Amino acid sequence: MLLTREIAVRIIDALAIAIDGKSASAKTFNCKPADVAKFDNWQDALYSTSQDTPRTRALVLAYALLSGGKLAKGGFQIDGHWFHPDIWVVKTMLNKGYMIENADGSHFELTESGWSLIADTIEGLAQSRG
Repeated sequence: MLLTREIAVRIIDALAIAIDGKSASAKTFNCKPADVAKFDNWQDALYSTSQDTPRTRALVLAYALLSGGKLAKGGFQIDGHWFHPDIWVVKTMLNKGYMIENADGSHFELTESGWSLIADTIEGLAQSRG
């Protein structure tokens, strides 16, 4: 069965609401891949952060669910459209070591600490229900 754009948006929003309390504003779909150059200089201090915000946690969980933990710089296709991950979230995750750039520079992937962040987030949801 094909994942549709509408279902992907529902997944992203449901996770954002469950974790951050509000729907996600970053749900960009386009007919073309994202400009991969926008991910250059991801070490830029503009994207540094000292905390894992609920919004970041929600979007990283959604991206992992939709992509399997590997984000192509151009985005990934869903239902004939290109989903463009939020640049702020991706650069923050890279700077915090939750994601790394692959050897050929074509995509980013979650690290062990990135998957651990996701596990912590899900465990937090489970505890809040307990």
